[in-house]
Amino acid sequence: QKVSSCVDSLQKAGLAPEVVTGGGTGTFPFEGGSGLFTEIQPGSFMFMDNEYGSVEMEDKFQQSLFVLCTVTSDFTAHPSWMVVDA
Repeated sequence: QKVSSCVDSLQKAGLAPEVVTGGGTGTFPFEGGSGLFTEIQPGSFMFMDNEYGSVEMEDKFQQSLFVLCTVTSDFTAHPSWMVVDA
């Protein structure tokens, strides 16, 4: 609603925007279907993390990258990070 109000104000001032951009991977279905945005900015959709795969986005995008690695040093050696072989 805020974006729509902003676009309306710009149009009334004679400054109609050529591009209205926004949204993201999680809000793609809403902004993409709104008719307001000329550009959507979903970011993580390219690789699609497991979290999005477990919710409503699973029918829109699929995971495209998987990384298999082994933890070689755990937090007992380094309290704030782990080392992997990837």
